[in-house]
Amino acid sequence: MELVNHITQRGGRQSMGVVCLGLLVALVSCDRREAIEHYNRGVLFAEAEQYLQAIGQFQKALALVDDFSEAHNSIGYVYNQLGRYDEAIKHFVEAAEDETFQQRALAFRNLGTAYANSERYSHAEAALQQAIELEPLASRYVALAQVYALQEKPGRALGALENALRHDPDISSAIWAHPVFEPYMDSPEFLALRRRSRP
Repeated sequence: MELVNHITQRGGRQSMGVVCLGLLVALVSCDRREAIEHYNRGVLFAEAEQYLQAIGQFQKALALVDDFSEAHNSIGYVYNQLGRYDEAIKHFVEAAEDETFQQRALAFRNLGTAYANSERYSHAEAALQQAIELEPLASRYVALAQVYALQEKPGRALGALENALRHDPDISSAIWAHPVFEPYMDSPEFLALRRRSRP
């Protein structure tokens, strides 16, 4: 309803916008519209850290539309926050396997985090590498470096951090503040990278 009001206040092309919006709304099934409403409520609950209420809303959305990737990704996030990693992984896989999902790279990144949290590091590596392949962001390289560091693979961690810094040099302070890298901070390779990455 807000969108309709916003369009009608624009002047000139207002009637065309309302007609197009009406067609768009008509193309969305009643179940899909109701699922979106539950999803939006779930997001608000998740943002307020009211996770059980968020799960309830996401479950209602998925009961109406089982291939709702946004809802799978979001309920996975909530389960991950609650330490319910197997449930998180199940939903992240659903979202990541949907090739039409616009946030597919994020779903893979979240999947990697859930695998790492459950100490399934080889699966975490694969998911994070897939996220990087789809959308190479510095934060995803840092997440991969963290997984390597947790496995005591400092050379690989260093390589991932170098890639992160190539993509975003401003991320250096976040990298060096992370406790997972602390055991390696005095190594010559990490010291050299740290000196090179200072702004």
